[in-house]
Amino acid sequence: MDSQYIDKFIESVPFFKEFSEHEKRKITGDKNNFKQYEKNLNIFKEGDEGHSLFVILFGTIDFIKLCDGADIQDGRVSVKGCGEKERVLCELESGSVFGVISMLTGRKRSVTTRVSSEKAVVMEITEKFVDSLIPSIQVKFHKQLLLALIQDLDDMDIRYLKLQDSINKGSSSS
Repeated sequence: MDSQYIDKFIESVPFFKEFSEHEKRKITGDKNNFKQYEKNLNIFKEGDEGHSLFVILFGTIDFIKLCDGADIQDGRVSVKGCGEKERVLCELESGSVFGVISMLTGRKRSVTTRVSSEKAVVMEITEKFVDSLIPSIQVKFHKQLLLALIQDLDDMDIRYLKLQDSINKGSSSS
């Protein structure tokens, strides 16, 4: 990947806004951290070990959960055609950060991430890489991680409330 394009992408990602130009160069110095994926390629799969997080610089990524094949319709569970099925939970766009919990906790990946746009460019940041940064950059980096986690929790709360509202409306119309 051309460093000119990487610099342009980094400037557009909110996660990196708090960093000085010098700090951004330190973070983006290793061009091997940048990967380009074509449509329908997985970045990681559910159950994979997770020692890194990812920042989407360009493109869109689907979060996919492997289901047991049971379909829920009209409040009933159908086991017709059981088998493993995939369900798209959400789609993340440029600027999004994902994989933080697995990186911080060492837990296995809870979803599969797959490119849904024609192409995607992501930056992979390992825990080892963060540990190699000078302390002042590490502090900023961890602050940005905390803000990303808070945003994710807030988004989940909103989705939960909408789902709860939908369920309540459905049960009251019966």
